[in-house]
Amino acid sequence: MRELTMKVLSFCLFGALCAYRVAGAEFPLGDFTTQPFKYSKLHLQGIACDETGIYYGFADGVTKTDWTGKVLAQGASAYGPSGHIGDVCLHNGLLYATSWRTKPGTAKPGGAPGSENSGREGLIQVFNSADLVMVPEKNRVLPYSTDGIEFYDGAFWIGLPYSGPYPHTNMTISVWNEDFSKELSRPVHYSDGTKLLYTMQTLAEMDGLLWHGCYVDENWYRARKLPVPANRTYLTDKMGNIVYATSVWTATGIAMVPESLSRGRRLIITAGDAKSGGARVDVRFWEWLNGELVPYRPVNSFSGASDLFFLCESSAYGLTRDDEWQLGLKYRVGRPETICSTLADSMRCVRNGCLDGFAARTVALAAGAADVSDVAHDALVARMEDLVRLVRAKQPSANILLASVAANDDVRGTRRLNRRLYALAKKHGADFIDCVPDELFAYCESRSRIRYGRWLNSYHDAIVYKIGLKGKHLKKPYTTMDEAMGIISKVRDYSGGMRQIVYLCGWQFDGHDSKYPSWSQVGEHVDYAEEKTPLLALRRFIRDARSLGADVSLHVNMNDAYTNAPDWKAYADADAICRMKDGSLQPYQVFDGEQSYQINHEKEWNSGLARKRIDALLDMIPELLESKTIHIDAFFGDASPYHGLGYKDDMKWCDRIVDYWREKGMDVTTELLSDVDQIGYFPMVYHHNIDERHRVAVDQRVLCGGDGEWSVRNMNFYSFDDAWKARTPDAGVVYPEAWGEGHFADIRRHRMADDETFLSKLVRTTMLNAWYNKFRPVRHTVDAAVYRVEWTMDVLSEVRLSNRRLTVTQRGRTVVENGNYFLDYPDGKLVVYSTDGGRLTFMLPPLLQSERIFRGRTWPSGESVQADSEAGRLTLELRKGTAVVLFPEE
Repeated sequence: MRELTMKVLSFCLFGALCAYRVAGAEFPLGDFTTQPFKYSKLHLQGIACDETGIYYGFADGVTKTDWTGKVLAQGASAYGPSGHIGDVCLHNGLLYATSWRTKPGTAKPGGAPGSENSGREGLIQVFNSADLVMVPEKNRVLPYSTDGIEFYDGAFWIGLPYSGPYPHTNMTISVWNEDFSKELSRPVHYSDGTKLLYTMQTLAEMDGLLWHGCYVDENWYRARKLPVPANRTYLTDKMGNIVYATSVWTATGIAMVPESLSRGRRLIITAGDAKSGGARVDVRFWEWLNGELVPYRPVNSFSGASDLFFLCESSAYGLTRDDEWQLGLKYRVGRPETICSTLADSMRCVRNGCLDGFAARTVALAAGAADVSDVAHDALVARMEDLVRLVRAKQPSANILLASVAANDDVRGTRRLNRRLYALAKKHGADFIDCVPDELFAYCESRSRIRYGRWLNSYHDAIVYKIGLKGKHLKKPYTTMDEAMGIISKVRDYSGGMRQIVYLCGWQFDGHDSKYPSWSQVGEHVDYAEEKTPLLALRRFIRDARSLGADVSLHVNMNDAYTNAPDWKAYADADAICRMKDGSLQPYQVFDGEQSYQINHEKEWNSGLARKRIDALLDMIPELLESKTIHIDAFFGDASPYHGLGYKDDMKWCDRIVDYWREKGMDVTTELLSDVDQIGYFPMVYHHNIDERHRVAVDQRVLCGGDGEWSVRNMNFYSFDDAWKARTPDAGVVYPEAWGEGHFADIRRHRMADDETFLSKLVRTTMLNAWYNKFRPVRHTVDAAVYRVEWTMDVLSEVRLSNRRLTVTQRGRTVVENGNYFLDYPDGKLVVYSTDGGRLTFMLPPLLQSERIFRGRTWPSGESVQADSEAGRLTLELRKGTAVVLFPEE
């Protein structure tokens, strides 16, 4: 049986590698600049590629180079510079180039933006791909100007550059049969609202999807004094639905690298006129990875801060040295010598300097033991701890991941090892995964998305929430400090001891939203443990909460400013308040009867005021440095017309402020994302406002969050104006319960009056979210009846549209059904909750099926309970709105 287990593990890890086990080194190519070209009038127009080389289209001709930029062949346009060549594509050994020219007899071409180009006609020029000799009998004349071109789905897809009304927000495509004798259709693919010049310039197909390279119409934006968006590249399906958008420049060339060269990786090349000048082209390599277009990095290139290394006891997988080499190639997790067969090899590797000279983002350590005895586990855990300490000394800023890999058939023994490695990870500030190999490497790759390589806290598997202390307009607090500690204690009990991250809101001056931008005074309402001053009370509270497994920090604001703030004069003198075009102060919203103004973050940073207030807060409350997190409310850029600052410009200074917090040893969480470009700056956003497409693409360890009530796409009671929506890049998901919500309330005393409601919200949001986050979403679908999310490890979450009833299953085991929740966690804990109560029988997860006796408590009553399993199933009798937290008896 063990042999079978090892084969299954090896299959899971290497099944995808079989297609490209090619002798020799990793695909050697990377970015390059070509030799000078003969034909290079105007600028590069488009590219194509095959195994033999790369093809370039210029206004007056075409060129072919090898994969290092050496010129192999060139060919002239049949019409000279007047036959303006555009994009190019390959089909059946021929190179097809779109072109246009002024129609014979027309003195001056028409085609002002918005017209149908009555003064131009389209040309298709065809060349032999081997030597670029023209094949004149294949040339064709089309009735209108053409640009992007790709052969796809048995037909030529050709972009029409001046289609539709001006300004362009669509990309019209003309689809022709193989010999251009008949136009088959003319689908319209719309942009995301960005105004485009000429519409689409280049086309390329990938896995049945189409890349569109476009210019942004800069003049349209400048004429209206609006910020000019980045140039746009869209990936759409054949019906025109946008799957992905990026600012990567592709308007002068994009092509897919043949799989025979990329060896299974989804590589893409883009091209543009060489920055160094001359008739040359810069070629850049990219990789389509986890739903994002990212710079391609050859495996053997280890010089940047995005390196991932993998040290493991690879015998736990049953790997050969060839397997290990292939492992490094596929997952980009290190050089072959950093994939070690034993823990001793790993120790030797690190001591000998294999991690020296690099800035690794993640070091993954995998462990498995064939011997399940306690003695063997003691030795393994001790050696792993030594290795963790050694790696931490060599790579102090790297994230360390401990992965437990089942290397035997003893489920109970594996579970015991998992619990010990989990405890070891938490002790040393590392992460832990109980996984199959694919999960481990997906985790490693997700770390490259984080700007800082790793977060200082783990948010995706914690209970994250705010406690509202006081509003500035109220005489009495929402929640006293003693009541707040009671909330933390209650969450600990209800969750079975899950780690908490808690932000106190309304701690300063008169309460929430009072006297920003100042943070220099703790409010008189902060009274705890008979401490002499509010500041001492707050510091004592943070320390006491840590003994309950809670990291407590503060909710602050870095956008708002009030004229009654102690620091108002300093900000006004530094001209760090946003101003209207006429120079007057730019008012923001009125909160509780007080007019607020917005901070100019560029001025705040350059004047030193941002660093001054951050430093002062951390000096005043040093306990925050132990919590390693701060929550900044509503942190997004704001326009200041008088200073010539757009909100996108201001966002860059917001990012610099986040960097400074990080330099001080603090993660920054915030209310919501202003732009998808901010993914990687914040580990958690309170209102998780990215859509289904990004939820699949972005690992929860990179970005998590919650509060589905704020999703604009699932709006119940909020109403936002257009300006607000523009700051929410995706506006959330439609059914957040199918994905998980990373926090469950902005808690105040009156919201704690009903323990059953509190318990229900806790389990159905945060605790379910922590369960989901053991896995990764891989696909989202919806039909007329069901909204569905598919996860790794055969997890399926479904929301029935007729009644919004949630069902979650894993490999035939029910996890959520009819308001009943059966959740298991890495520490061996089971949480069972019932909305309506009754007698419940459920199948235990695999790692607990050998356990017979479970003990714990029923909440909210706190009564002790024992449950005995039978044939891998557990039966419980629960009252309505109650939960049982159980642990297996050792």
